[in-house]
Amino acid sequence: MSFDEEWSAARATATAHVSLRLNQAPADPGGGAGADPGGLDLHQDHIGAIGSEAYKLHTRLQADGKHAATATAGAAGALTKDGFASGAALLKANSRCESQVKTLVAACATSPTA
Repeated sequence: MSFDEEWSAARATATAHVSLRLNQAPADPGGGAGADPGGLDLHQDHIGAIGSEAYKLHTRLQADGKHAATATAGAAGALTKDGFASGAALLKANSRCESQVKTLVAACATSPTA
């Protein structure tokens, strides 16, 4: 399968599972004077579902987000010790990754209603 065929199939699959598109507003949103003109209603059950998934992600990230840190730091130290410049680059990449995981964990802990 060529890249173009694979890309086309992936786009078709993704399009089939889309229930909301933000690239345009409906011509006539309707719903009366109190309706959201963009058609983006948010209900408490939606907020609860988002919060539940964020909590699950937060819990998993706290543990799983650190798996590679020790091994990567060890590899970076070994490369540096053996005189490879890539050791310092790997250590910097590991530090950046740890920082991004911490940021993501903190974002998952933030209330979806905030």
